[in-house]
Amino acid sequence: MSKIIDNSTGKLFPQALVNGGYVFALFSPVFMMDNPLIGGGLLLAGLLLSFSINGLRIDTEARKFKEYSRYFWIKTGSWQSLEGYPYITLIPTRDHSSGYSFSKKDSDSDEIIYGIYLLSVSKTTKVLIKSLKEKDEAVSELTNLAEQVGLKVINLG
Repeated sequence: MSKIIDNSTGKLFPQALVNGGYVFALFSPVFMMDNPLIGGGLLLAGLLLSFSINGLRIDTEARKFKEYSRYFWIKTGSWQSLEGYPYITLIPTRDHSSGYSFSKKDSDSDEIIYGIYLLSVSKTTKVLIKSLKEKDEAVSELTNLAEQVGLKVINLG
C-alpha cells in the first residue's frame, strides 16, 4: 500500500474572487425563491470560487508526485516522476497585502512565508509542497518530508 502525502498549497482564485464566491453562495437562497435556476447557478459559482484549491500529492512508494487543482472536491492533474526532483529546500518569501478604506484607515500586512519546495536536478525548476508561517515549524517539516520521501535537503541561500 502506497503512502500518500497530500498538501493544499493555496486557493485557486485570487482573494477578491474567493470573497465574491462567498457573497454569491450567501445570497443565492434569495434568488432561489424568485428563480431557482439563477439561484442554483449563483450557488454553484460561489462554491466553485470559494472552495477551489491547488495542492500537491506525493506517492512515496511509487516515487511520483502530482500538482492538482481541486474543483468541487474533484482533483485534476497528472502524475510525474520524482526522479527529476532529487532535492528539497526551504525558501522564504515576503507576503505583502494592503487594504484601503473610505475612512482613510489604510492597513498594510507584511509577513514572511516559508515555502518547502521540490527542486529539479538543475535547481532551476521548483514545485511548492507546503507553506508555513513559522520558521522552526518549516525547518522541522522540511526534515520530516525529506526523510519520508527520500530527498536531499539543500540550502539555496
